[in-house]
Amino acid sequence: MLVEYGFSISVNNNHKDLNNCQQEPIKYGHVFVVSGELAKQPIAPKDAAMMQSTETTLLGQAQKGGPAAVMQSAAMRNERAGVVGHEDLNDIAGDQGMTAVET
Repeated sequence: MLVEYGFSISVNNNHKDLNNCQQEPIKYGHVFVVSGELAKQPIAPKDAAMMQSTETTLLGQAQKGGPAAVMQSAAMRNERAGVVGHEDLNDIAGDQGMTAVET
C-alpha cells in the first residue's frame, strides 16, 4: 500500500526495531521511508487516528500490522513517554491531510 501524506511514503521495514527507540520519541523517519521535516516529527495520536480512518475508507478496515497499526503503537509509546499529548496532531498532518492509494 502506498500512503500519501502530502507526498508519498511507504512503511520502513525497520519499524520492528521500535523497541530500540526508548531514549527518543518514535518519529516518522523510524517507521516510514520519508525524508525532510516529516521524518523528524514524532508520531502523535491524532496522526494515527487519521491513518486509521484513511485505511478504513480505502480498504474497509484498518489492516493488522499495516501503517495505521504501526502508527498507533508508536503514538501510544510517545504518549506514555510524555513526548506527545493524547489530543496532539502533527502540524504536517493537520495542514496537508492524509490519503492512501492501494498499489
